[in-house]
Amino acid sequence: MNYYQYKRRVPEGKKGQRNQKNLKPFLLIIAILLGLFLIWKLFSVIFSGDDSQETEGEKVVVEVLSGSGKIFTAGGEGWEDVPGAISAYQGEKVGTLADGRLALEYTDGSIIRLDKNSSVSIEKLNENGATVQTDLILEEGKAWVNGTNLSEISVASTNIVAHTSEGIFAMDFPDKLYVIQGSVEADVMNGDEVLKTVSLGVGQQLTVSQNSIDRLAEGEEASLLSAVDEQFTASDWYTWNGQKDGISTSSNSSGNDSNESDGEDNEDEEGGEVDSENGAPQISNPGSNGSEVTLDSTSQIISGTVSEGTARVLVNDYELQKFSLGDTTFEYTASIDYDSLDLGTNTYDVVAFDEEGNKSTATITLILPQSVYDEVDTEEEEEEEASTGTVAFTSPNGGQDGTISGDSVSIGGTVPTGANTVIVNGYQLSGFQAGNSSFNYNANKVLGNLKVGQNTYEVEVYDINGGLLGSDTINITVEEGEAETPEEVETENTTPLSLSLSTPNSSGSHTTTFNQATIGGSTSSSVEAVFVNGESLAGFTPGQWSKQVELVEGENTFTVYGTGANGQTGDSSITITYQP
Repeated sequence: MNYYQYKRRVPEGKKGQRNQKNLKPFLLIIAILLGLFLIWKLFSVIFSGDDSQETEGEKVVVEVLSGSGKIFTAGGEGWEDVPGAISAYQGEKVGTLADGRLALEYTDGSIIRLDKNSSVSIEKLNENGATVQTDLILEEGKAWVNGTNLSEISVASTNIVAHTSEGIFAMDFPDKLYVIQGSVEADVMNGDEVLKTVSLGVGQQLTVSQNSIDRLAEGEEASLLSAVDEQFTASDWYTWNGQKDGISTSSNSSGNDSNESDGEDNEDEEGGEVDSENGAPQISNPGSNGSEVTLDSTSQIISGTVSEGTARVLVNDYELQKFSLGDTTFEYTASIDYDSLDLGTNTYDVVAFDEEGNKSTATITLILPQSVYDEVDTEEEEEEEASTGTVAFTSPNGGQDGTISGDSVSIGGTVPTGANTVIVNGYQLSGFQAGNSSFNYNANKVLGNLKVGQNTYEVEVYDINGGLLGSDTINITVEEGEAETPEEVETENTTPLSLSLSTPNSSGSHTTTFNQATIGGSTSSSVEAVFVNGESLAGFTPGQWSKQVELVEGENTFTVYGTGANGQTGDSSITITYQP
C-alpha cells in the first residue's frame, strides 16, 4: 500500500463521528420548526376558541321577543345584554329581565320560551341525526317548552325534572309542572335522589311541596297530581304562548279565531314556494287586498276567500284554528281584547298554504285612531268604578260588625261580575270559582284564624287581569270564655308546632341574578305567627306563609320561626346570594 492509498482510507470510528457532526445542524432545524408549530397551535386555541362549538346542532339561537334579555357566556365574567338574537352553547346561561321575554330556537324547530325574570342553564346540547337532545335547568321564573318536533328535552327545577319528546308543557320555578299537549314524564326529586316518576297527560298539573317530598322520602304516598289550575290557563303567559303555538285559549270563546299580534313575529318563515299572484287570498272585509281602513271600534273581523285546495291559513303567523282543508272562506278577529289590535297602524298578512306547502299572501292595514282607543279606556274605567261597590260582607250579623260566641263562624259576602280571585286576610279562597257571585270563608279557633276578642277580616276581589274590583272589612268579636272548653285547651296544648322553609328551595342556599326573591313554606295549624329575621309577617294565615324580600349584592341570610300557644318552632334559615 502506497502513501496515496493510505490517505484515502478513513478509520471507521472517525468516519462515524464526522457523519454525526454533519447531522446535528439538520436535527436542530427540525426541532426549532416543530417548536414553532406547537406554539402556533397553542396561540390559535387560546385566541380563536374551540372550533367544536361551531358545529351544526351544538348551539341554540336565543331571540329576545320583547323587553330585555341576558346571557352568561362560557368565557365571560358575568351577565351580558342579548342584542336581539345570539347563539348560546352548552354550559352557558340565558335569561330575561323584569320587562323581557325570549325564545331558545333549536335546529329541529323546537322552542323554549322564558317569561319575565326567568333564567335557564344549558347543561347539555347536542344533535343526533334530526333530533336535538338538550338538558336545561330552570333557575328562576317560568318556562314554556314546545318539544313536539321529536326532540328529547329535559327541564329541571328544584324539585322536578320533566322529560318529553312529543309534548308541550310549562314549568314554574320551583315546584309546578303543567302539561298542555302530548305526554310528559316527571321525576320528583329530593336533591339528587329520584323519589318517584310520574306520567302526566294533557290537562294535568304536578305540584311538589316540601310536605310531599318528606312523605315520599319516608316511603309514604303523597298527593301530587291535579287538573291544571284555571288561574294558569287564564293567565297572560298561557294565552301568549298558546297563541304562538296555535293552541286554543280562553280568548277564543267569542267563536271567532283570535291571536296575539305583538309586532314580533310578522316575518314569513313557513317555508314552501311563494306565489303572491296566483291563488292569493282575497280579502273582502273590511276592505280589499292592500287597502288601509280606519276603524270606528276596537274590534274588527277580517274575512275573505281562498282558493280550493287551501290546507292552512295564517294571519301574522297565527294559524286559524277553525279553518280546515276544503274551506274556501276565512275569518279572523282583530281586537284590543285579544291583543291582536293596537293603537295606530296595524298590518295583517294573510298567508294561504296548499297541501304541498306552497304559499300566497295578501295584506290589509287597519288604523285604530286615538279617539276610539280613548273611548274604550273611559268605558272600562266607568265599569270598574261601578263594580267596586258590590264587594260586601253579608254574614254574620248581616255583614255588620258584631259579637258572636262559639268556636267557629262562617263569613260570607258578595262579589261583582267578573270576579276571578277572592282573598281574605291574605289567604286566597281555593273554593271560589271565576264567575261566582258570592264567597264563603270559614274562621275557626282550631285553624288559628279566630280568637277570643276582636277579629278583623278584610276581603279583596280581583278580576282576571289582577285589577282590584273592590274590598270590604268586618270586625267580629268573640266573647271571652265561650271557647275555652277543657277539650279545646287540651288540643291546643298537645298540637305540635312546626314550620318549613321550601321556597325558593329547601337546601338552605340559593343564588339569583335579581334583587328580589320570594321565600315561603308551610306551618302546622297551631302556629299563630311567623317571624322573618325577627319581624312579624303581616297577613299570616296558618298553613302557608310567604314573603317577598329585598336583596343586597352578595349573601343575604333570612331566619324564620313560628310561635303559638305551645311556644316556638325551631329556626329555619336560607342564604340567598345576589349576583347582578
